[in-house]
Amino acid sequence: EYNIKKEFYAKELGILYYVVYSPLRRKKSPLEVYRLVDGEYILMSGNPVWLPEIGLGIGRERGIYQGIVREWLYWYDEEGQRLLTPEERIREAEERTAFEEQRRVEAEQKVKILIERLNALGVDPESLD
Repeated sequence: EYNIKKEFYAKELGILYYVVYSPLRRKKSPLEVYRLVDGEYILMSGNPVWLPEIGLGIGRERGIYQGIVREWLYWYDEEGQRLLTPEERIREAEERTAFEEQRRVEAEQKVKILIERLNALGVDPESLD
């Protein structure tokens, strides 16, 4: 990762960013992000590390992906907020749908109660248009 491959990416391919991730590594940071400057890779700092050319940051944190709990790499927005994984977006949409369904049912129950009260008062709800 650090010799031939890294030099090839810099000198031959001109790849702007070079990322090394090894979550079990202890002597070095598990995530290293290098930026190509004048043909050489310079180590960047931070977590997440902002990559302005693509409008994203890359960083690491503990999370759940495909049911596995461990440290993962994630994408981040300009404010440093982690972007949701597809799995998280689906779960969020399902929760939002369930919440909206609950609100709909509660609203229908309120309407039913109001109709019953109007009928008890001798008022035909259909005549209130």
